[in-house]
Amino acid sequence: MVGSPHRLLIFRHLRNGEVSLNAIGDNLQIRQSSLSTHLRKLRRLRLVWTRRDSQRVYYRPGRGAHPQSADCGAPPG
Repeated sequence: MVGSPHRLLIFRHLRNGEVSLNAIGDNLQIRQSSLSTHLRKLRRLRLVWTRRDSQRVYYRPGRGAHPQSADCGAPPG
């Protein structure tokens, strides 16, 4: 499981595609330090992928990830 309401909100925010770190924080009202921690955990689960463009980092759903699903992040079974 994703394990955190914030991570689920972040993950669902990405359902429309790639979003910058700053835009995610601004839209969800989450401090950048907390947001970075949550995104790191989602990256480790391979639920989000990143792309760096100069100094900006963009996030998007990982392959096979379904942001609309409430049980996203559950181990394959």
